Amino acid sequence: MLGKEHPDTLTSMNDLAQALSDQRDYVEAEKMHRETLALREKVLGKEHPHTLTSINNLALALTAYPTVRTTTRNYPANLKF
Repeated sequence: MLGKEHPDTLTSMNDLAQALSDQRDYVEAEKMHRETLALREKVLGKEHPHTLTSINNLALALTAYPTVRTTTRNYPANLKF
């Protein structure tokens, strides 16, 4: 059984976040992208290609629905590196 921090699990989490975005469930997609990013930073490191992909995916998800967002408008400043 794979754990929550296993790289394959993290890939599945990323895929789920992408699917949520595709379904326009932007709130849940953002949550999943943020959780995936945090875990990838912890497990793989901040400069790992998959972690950088998660940063990119979160940014894309946030730009896909800027009018929906009310709590954080300057998303790059909210990404903690």
